[in-house]
Amino acid sequence: MSILLLFYLKKTWKYLKIIQNLMRYICMIWRLMVVMVCLWRLEGLYNPGAEYHLPYFEHASCLLPGLRRMYPQCSGISHHMLFQYSVMQDLFSLVENLHQKPFWQAFCSCVHPEHLEYSGASEYEIYFNFVFSRTKQVHIRHLKWLNVNSLKDLARYQTQGYHYVSCHSFLRENND
Repeated sequence: MSILLLFYLKKTWKYLKIIQNLMRYICMIWRLMVVMVCLWRLEGLYNPGAEYHLPYFEHASCLLPGLRRMYPQCSGISHHMLFQYSVMQDLFSLVENLHQKPFWQAFCSCVHPEHLEYSGASEYEIYFNFVFSRTKQVHIRHLKWLNVNSLKDLARYQTQGYHYVSCHSFLRENND
């Protein structure tokens, strides 16, 4: 009987060790998720661009008077952005209260007729400058990126240390 009990305890001990290791792993993942969620919820990291297109700021000023470029050398046009739900709610609420219409209608009505066809507004520029004007829980984070006209050299961009590239349809050489 004692041999059977010892065998049972050995088997149980193996299972307990497996469960213990599994629990450590789960706790480690949970801690990592908590850290990631905390970082995500407490601060946003925004990669800036260098673009300046006056119609974007004319539109933003019409949409939300007083909204201006927060950093003279930084643009929100970088094709890489964290949109935080609470910030979007704040933005939508301010715009809808000011214009007395749904956000999308206010956004569209603020585009100048001369710029309806090409680049009359930028949601990235609006959001970038809005979030930096409303909270100190956001920071600039510079990533190496590039606008390209073809995707055929992705491996080269990766070896050159680019974090990402963007390839707009209007810039493309062909259909890649």
